[in-house]
Formats: sequence, C-alpha cells, structure tokens
Amino acid sequence: MALSQAALQKKKQKKQQKRKTTIANKNQKMIILEQTPFLQRGEIYQCWRMTKEPNEGIEQIIISRYIPTTDSVVVVGFLVDSYCLGVKNIFIREEDKYSLNDLLRKLSSAFDGEMRLVSSELAKKYILSAVEYAKSLGINPYHEYASAKMVFADVNASACNEAFVFGKDGKPLLIGGPNDSEKQLKLWLKALEQSCEIGGFDYILPVGGNSNYFE
Repeated sequence: MALSQAALQKKKQKKQQKRKTTIANKNQKMIILEQTPFLQRGEIYQCWRMTKEPNEGIEQIIISRYIPTTDSVVVVGFLVDSYCLGVKNIFIREEDKYSLNDLLRKLSSAFDGEMRLVSSELAKKYILSAVEYAKSLGINPYHEYASAKMVFADVNASACNEAFVFGKDGKPLLIGGPNDSEKQLKLWLKALEQSCEIGGFDYILPVGGNSNYFE
C-alpha cells in the first residue's frame, strides 16, 4: 500500500532529524576529546585493522581510547580506500568496555573481512599515508577527519617501520560506491584528470541512468 504524501513527508523529516542528531552526537564526542588534556585522556586502548578478502582496496582502521573521566572508550573508525580516496568515511562511538566487544563483532560481520589487532603507531601511519596519497591526487579526506584525528594526535607514527603501497597496479583506481553521489564522483574524476597523465588512472563507476561523469 502506497504511503500518502503527508506520510512520506513525515518519514523524510524523521530521517533528516535522525541524521542531524547523529552528526551532533559525533561532533560533541570529538569536541570533548579535543578539550581534554592528553594526560587526562588515558591511553590508547586498542587498535584494529579490518581487511576484506579478496583485497578490494577498502580497509577499516579502528582506534579506541580510554576516557578515565567517564570510564568509557571512544571508538573512531576510519574507512580507508587504499586505491585512491584515502580516508573516505569516519564513524565515532562511545562505549563502555563491556559493550565494546559487541560493537566489534557487529562491525566485523558488517564489513565481512579479517580483523586483527595492530599497534597504534601502525594505525596512525597507515591513515596518514593514505591521506597523503589521496592529497597528492587532489582529493581531500572525509570532512570529519580534522577532528577525528585527535584520537591519535600524541601517537608517534615514526615508530612504525612498515611501508605501505597505495593505488592498484601502480596507479590510482577510483571505485564508485553505491552511496557516492554523481556530483562527488565527478569531483573525484576531475581531480584525477588534473593530477594524473592521460591513462594514469583507472576507474569503475556505477552503471545506469543517463549520467555522464566526464561532462
């Protein structure tokens, strides 16, 4: 049974309000983290690296930090596109130590990949390296990155000796996801056209509609 126009409008408004609340909660958690001196923040709790198999160029780096003032753990997840886009998305959650394992199980199941513990130094270096690679292509990280990176601000990334390789077969590969807008895809393609030589990058874009991504 089709919804009436009024019901559709109400549903749309409810969805918009939920999104606003989610953004506000995420921003508040990072504001609290930024305003708390390092010595009061507690130590990095644990870090994880989630990788899809076979490798699709997408990894999730999760960094958690214990907050002694609230006896809780702030969990920040960085969705990293190692083929092209660097930090593509970010989530922020606050959990107690007892519910953290439940969150990790849900994330691992949703991501459908291998999850393993890594050092905070490796986690930070990998994220910074991915962001640097994407910026060399004219692509900036997800808009919440500037705040979210506070979670690892005092970690010494230079203590990690591991080297990382980005791109696919020696050049960037842009893979358009189902949640990427046509406008965003066009901006990324324009950046690649300006930063790479002819034939210097590959792309896989959504099929359907009348979109011309190179207009």
